[in-house]
Amino acid sequence: MNIIKRPLGLYKANCYVLIKDGKSLIIDPGFHSKHIIEMVGDSEPIAVLLTHGHCDHVSALDEICEYYNIPAYLHPLDQELLQLIRRRPSVYKKKMYTNCKDLVAGKLEVGPFKIMRTSYTRP
Repeated sequence: MNIIKRPLGLYKANCYVLIKDGKSLIIDPGFHSKHIIEMVGDSEPIAVLLTHGHCDHVSALDEICEYYNIPAYLHPLDQELLQLIRRRPSVYKKKMYTNCKDLVAGKLEVGPFKIMRTSYTRP
């Protein structure tokens, strides 16, 4: 597995792209979708995984999911954070429209990736 990490945006939050068997999983697309697209390269993205709903981890979510036509996963208790516009930098004050699938404790398989656990942010 190849793991690409890049700090992005105002807060330099890490965005990861995991690549295995030609498929990729994007984790925390905080800011700057063009950089994330470069990280993905010629692999085939199959999903976005959000560790939590803070703006520095989700602000490029809509652009990435739309560009690649892929689903996103987020803990259900973090879903409301996607709509808290007041907690975002002014250049990212827009309503998020990506509907995330629930990511709950346990095992999730997305292509060649096995996700064992996630947490959530308490609002």
